[in-house]
Amino acid sequence: MTFRIKPVLTLVTIAGLGILIALGTWQLQRLEWKRDLIQSVETRLDQQPVAYGIARDRQALGETMTYTPVAISGTYLHDHERHVFGTYEGEPGWNVFTPLQVTAPGARNAPRHIWVNRGFVPDRLKDPASRPDGLVAGFVTVTGLFRMPEEPAGVAGMVSAPSNPEGNQWYVRDSRLFGDVPVVNEGGETTGTVLNEDADTGYYIDSSGAENPGSWPRGGTTRVTFTNRHLEYAWTWFGLAGALLAVYTMAALKRD
Repeated sequence: MTFRIKPVLTLVTIAGLGILIALGTWQLQRLEWKRDLIQSVETRLDQQPVAYGIARDRQALGETMTYTPVAISGTYLHDHERHVFGTYEGEPGWNVFTPLQVTAPGARNAPRHIWVNRGFVPDRLKDPASRPDGLVAGFVTVTGLFRMPEEPAGVAGMVSAPSNPEGNQWYVRDSRLFGDVPVVNEGGETTGTVLNEDADTGYYIDSSGAENPGSWPRGGTTRVTFTNRHLEYAWTWFGLAGALLAVYTMAALKRD
């Protein structure tokens, strides 16, 4: 058998090999990035809580603070809950987002309000009146994880159901969409309104649930998991490159 180089086939094969090898190499780079990401998140999760204001400042300066344990004190405004659809242990329900009016003296750069994801409730307990033991009154200290608003992309963004503010049904954990909240004095009187753009809506807190003596909402349900299939994808691209080379070789060989 003789090996005959076919110019057009050779050029097409070289171009194809270049693309496939580049894609495989890119997936290996993504693999290292994902491993570093997982390691950094695991390291942050093991840290002691820092003041929310400090975490916010460090995030604003470019440091990644997502999933950092934080603490902040204030008063929950339960009448202004927002309910974001979610599931817990296979059961559909709602994540209860409640504005925390911050009144702690000395809180560093504290906003007037910060949204707190207090945790999950099943659909039958969506109405706050059905879970009175979880409507924590008075001044509380909330500990939890520093989070960024959700921004669904790709297919998830296209299939996400539209939110229904009138029915208090939201489908994206984006505190920037939750609307205005009141300012309430110590006597429970509304003294004004904080426009949502003036509140600290760029971030929120996933509560650990430690401040809640009731059964619901169920705090501490944040799932910190990352899919890491980049090595599998890399081997797929390199395998296709090998298959392409084999096909080219067979096509170039001619029986004498």
